Amino acid sequence: MKEIELYKEKEEYQMGNLLLTLLAKVYPNLDKEERFILEIYEFFDKLLIDNAIPEWMMISKSNLTTYVQEECQQIYQELQTCMQTWNKAYPSILYNDFHLTKLTLIVRSGLRYKRKRAFLVIGEEFSIRHYIADLIKKEIGDQLIINTSIMKGLTDEMMQQHHIDLVISNIPVALKTVPVVIISTIPSKRDLDNIRQELLL
Repeated sequence: MKEIELYKEKEEYQMGNLLLTLLAKVYPNLDKEERFILEIYEFFDKLLIDNAIPEWMMISKSNLTTYVQEECQQIYQELQTCMQTWNKAYPSILYNDFHLTKLTLIVRSGLRYKRKRAFLVIGEEFSIRHYIADLIKKEIGDQLIINTSIMKGLTDEMMQQHHIDLVISNIPVALKTVPVVIISTIPSKRDLDNIRQELLL
């Protein structure tokens, strides 16, 4: 933990710790490794430098900004809220979309998704179900195991029996013990974000 010790006397230490506390409330699965904590301190290090040089604050966007605002929309918006709360403690420190973009990429890399087993309920034939399962897997990755087999009766007991953590469906499903994520037949970006959100819980 030597590198972290170097920050203890610096302003960035307090600033970073306040943000880490706010982030922990929104993302309980956030990485607490030294590398991630150092990235947060370094983020504030650079933010203070930018604040000291007005010309640098004029750079309000990077070529990644639009991409991040679209692809990581949910995280970006959550971090906007976190930084607004953080800013109340440090009202003299300015930040812009460029800084939020950098912070979004840092936080996204620090999120630890839980491995979960999902059951896919799609009111379509097998080939379409299979295609949608592949599409979701490609987007979400190995953290999600998708079961596409047909179950006799979609009950809470069946979910427990097959160790299902969540149901992904394009039709309303009445279950009490597992969360249900409703998607379009071809999942939209928002649908995929909703699935990712379930993997963080």
